[in-house]
Amino acid sequence: MKYILFLPLLFSLLFLSCRKEDNITTDPNAKLTFNTDTVLFDTVFTSIGSATINFKVYNLNKRNVEIERIFLAGGGSSKFRVNVDGEPVLSTGPAILEAGDSMYVFVDVNIDPDNSLNPFIIKDSLVFLTNGNMQDVKLVAWGQNAHFFRSTAIGCDTTWTEGLPIVIYDSVLVKAGCKLTIREGTKIYAHNNAGIYVRGVLEVRGTLDNPVIFQGDRLEDYYSEVPGQWLGILLLPTGEQHSFEHAEIKNGSIGITAGFNPYNDTLFLNASGLSVKNCIIQNMTGYGILAVASTVEAENVLINNCGRNAFITNYGGNYSFTHCTFANYNFVFNRREPSVIIATDPDVRGTIVEARFVNCIIDGSLDDEVELVDHNVADFDVNFDHCLIKTLNTGQFAGSNLFNLDPGFVDAFEYDYHLDTASPAIDAGKDAGIQTDLEGKLRDQQPDIGAYEFN
Repeated sequence: MKYILFLPLLFSLLFLSCRKEDNITTDPNAKLTFNTDTVLFDTVFTSIGSATINFKVYNLNKRNVEIERIFLAGGGSSKFRVNVDGEPVLSTGPAILEAGDSMYVFVDVNIDPDNSLNPFIIKDSLVFLTNGNMQDVKLVAWGQNAHFFRSTAIGCDTTWTEGLPIVIYDSVLVKAGCKLTIREGTKIYAHNNAGIYVRGVLEVRGTLDNPVIFQGDRLEDYYSEVPGQWLGILLLPTGEQHSFEHAEIKNGSIGITAGFNPYNDTLFLNASGLSVKNCIIQNMTGYGILAVASTVEAENVLINNCGRNAFITNYGGNYSFTHCTFANYNFVFNRREPSVIIATDPDVRGTIVEARFVNCIIDGSLDDEVELVDHNVADFDVNFDHCLIKTLNTGQFAGSNLFNLDPGFVDAFEYDYHLDTASPAIDAGKDAGIQTDLEGKLRDQQPDIGAYEFN
């Protein structure tokens, strides 16, 4: 009986197979359609594979078409790698694409290094032969040579300069007693989970016109504002003094960690000194600045779009923020913690917390963007002066401040934290002795609150 049941099924499969083959058109006008004519990879570092980009191939004809062959024009020497519907392709075919159906094509690229200081271009094309028609999709990639560091201890008195970018794999370490200087225009790209660990001294010396850039190593447009692509900069608790001037730190887990050792979270005795001036820290999955029993002085600093806190300290220290903008909105994260947290550790007695915020904006998507936690185990001296603060607990702030007003950013969603014409922060600050803003604009005697002076 089971053989009788099987025979109709077999005949049905044969019939469908014949119908699929019989329904193929050989009309030269029956061409394929693509959702793009060019696959472009924007700046791929040599010897590092790119992200994968896909495109789709459609058969918009009323009958099936047979793709006689799909191949890379560059053949075996091509720098591009192609996968069609799950199968790697150098040259393949034939394949039937049914009427109204489509298929995905996936492309990535791996570029060999050369001696060029400037970006260079790699080209190829993926060719489709159908009914005598030769159609192709252009493959284009910009290649960039770089200096690569992998699990490396930096030599003493090392200087990184503008030229070839720096690409970090598996992290680098500035050894105790050594100094790393990063000069203007240097671009540092860190791979997934890579970080910069500092036991010695780190000096970042960017300029207004040529800042130092820290970010992940994926340069395609899709990754331009994606947080969590690398670990961050970790200033270990060795008592050294570090400085950042005109730097942009973005798309990591933590922007700067000062005075915290991830391998021994009880070792805070020789915490760090940190100066941060005219810098931007943004798009961190965790923290903008995490400081432990450290001394931090920040001027004209913008910290925005952090998954947890823009600034946090929970173990004493001395902190000064002047003309800084802390702006945390839920563009990417389901954030639950305020932008700024200043706290003491209930298990550690005798610590001292001193913090001064002058002419600062602290705003975000939560109802309360500042949390002050004094566990009565330390001297807790925290002061806000001429700041614009979003908070439910205005009573904890002495001095002259503005509360719960829209800061009037031009477009926070587009990362534009300049002040609009109606901003209450305009002319609402005090003279703090800082003559220019984050962009080098002169401040007047009645300066604006935040990192930017209104035009």
